Amino acid sequence: MAPANFPATPAGSSATELATQLARRIDPTFTWNDLAWLRSLTRLPIVLKGVFTAEDGARAVLVGRPVL
Repeated sequence: MAPANFPATPAGSSATELATQLARRIDPTFTWNDLAWLRSLTRLPIVLKGVFTAEDGARAVLVGRPVL
């Protein structure tokens, strides 16, 4: 089995090759507006990675709250 959103890599691929393929699938332009849009589509939990400051953490909580 392989995760659907991960690239298929041949057996024996190096970690560098996998990291390179994954980096191609990450959008570095993702913004807080994108998070708000995503929140508007679902009430499922959203998990953010790469939150490095307390300010970003607080903003993520505010933007990511579901609208009841």
